Amino acid sequence: MSVQNGDRPIDAVNVETTWQSLVSRPGAQLIDVRARAEWTYVGIPDFGAIGKRAVLVEWQTFRDQTVDPRFVECLAGELKVLGAQLGKCRVSSQTAVQ
Repeated sequence: MSVQNGDRPIDAVNVETTWQSLVSRPGAQLIDVRARAEWTYVGIPDFGAIGKRAVLVEWQTFRDQTVDPRFVECLAGELKVLGAQLGKCRVSSQTAVQ
């Protein structure tokens, strides 16, 4: 499955491919952009076994779905090493690699 992001396709990847990317690429990070309420009620991915943590940056707030105008600034502040960026999105129920 592929969707368009401007001029570039973004391919949906399964959980196994995502995990292998995180394991095999030292700079890879999973960026979890779900709302804080989802982190609380659903949980946060645990990558302790591979010495990593999910990068938690809320894209939209829970109740009103307002996009955080500081999203890019907050994300840049969280990322220390750039590599493959894997985004988890609840709306599409897919994980995408950009």
